[in-house]
Amino acid sequence: MFFVSLKSQPNHRMEFTLKGMPFDSLRVVAYDNTKNEIVHFPCRLTHSDTWINEIPDSIWDTNDIFVLGKGNEIQKKYEYICFYNNLDREHQKKINRNSMHVFPDTSYVKIDALHFRSDTIQDDGYTLIYHNFSTIPNTTSGVKAMIKYPDFSTFNRSKDKDTVSYRSELVSYIAAVKDCPNSNFLLKKLQNNMNLYRTAKDARSVYSGFSARIKASELGQYVSKNLSKDWTRFDNDSLTNVITRKKEKITDEINKIRLICFTASWCTNCRKEIPLLKEIYNDLKEESFEMVYISVDQRDDQKSLFRKQIQEDKIPWRSLFSYPEKIEDKYMIRVYPTNMLVYPDNHTEFIDVRIQEDKEKLYQLVKKLKEINVE
Repeated sequence: MFFVSLKSQPNHRMEFTLKGMPFDSLRVVAYDNTKNEIVHFPCRLTHSDTWINEIPDSIWDTNDIFVLGKGNEIQKKYEYICFYNNLDREHQKKINRNSMHVFPDTSYVKIDALHFRSDTIQDDGYTLIYHNFSTIPNTTSGVKAMIKYPDFSTFNRSKDKDTVSYRSELVSYIAAVKDCPNSNFLLKKLQNNMNLYRTAKDARSVYSGFSARIKASELGQYVSKNLSKDWTRFDNDSLTNVITRKKEKITDEINKIRLICFTASWCTNCRKEIPLLKEIYNDLKEESFEMVYISVDQRDDQKSLFRKQIQEDKIPWRSLFSYPEKIEDKYMIRVYPTNMLVYPDNHTEFIDVRIQEDKEKLYQLVKKLKEINVE
């Protein structure tokens, strides 16, 4: 984590009116993607419940995510402000960490919100408190899309993945872009979830609705370039084995159901997934199934840590390093852990084995392939 001093003139204003819960201090945390830095900006209390922050051009132009909250590094206690659509508030039954991200679409952000619930969880020795606020409608908030379409491009995984529900959600995403064509938030969500679209053509139908200004932005051009790729087809590239340090193909055999798990040494949720992956591996290792780890670690210290972790965790399946090939870019992977299913004909599908129906689907596919091979 880096802390930098800022000398440039503030040009962008963020104003948060938080009703129903007082705070003694708040700060905005900006994630600077260009410098890979996290920069903290203390907020100024102007009224009893209104907090104001001014962000300089140099930071505003190089990041797309802000988080409002406070933290105590010594006590390992962190509090986050989460914003929900007022109409959907009663449907929020669980913590949605994405709701704590603020994605500005204009140079001025103004959010008025009312506190309705706080959730506290313990995570690896840290106390995390999520203060949930329902937003009060404000047409000049600067974050319309973030509040109105929080699940954009995520394709509800709780539904049956049939063609009807998929097409219905696709139509709703096209409509969302038509409603907010200048939204950085929608563009970022499209980038992060591009591999959930069944075809690049479907993703392009959503992208086409963005304004010329958004398409001309650095992120817009990046997304446009990626839309020319085909992430639905698997290429059996050669990567470096974590232990032997020799190049080898990602998978050994094509006539199997293959589960490729993208992971990283710094990914807490990846470590938490290990017991489940071991269960799956032990259940299916004698069947028409293969499991492979691909670590996206790049620095030498990260690679050394990952090598140590898989030995300590006694990982029985093969592990490979993606860098320098960075094949995660080929398959539009932005979050970790990510589980990529590869069929014998080499078409791909992204599943989440932490979801019971996805885990069951994997078992059924392996069973079905075994029956076909026996015949």
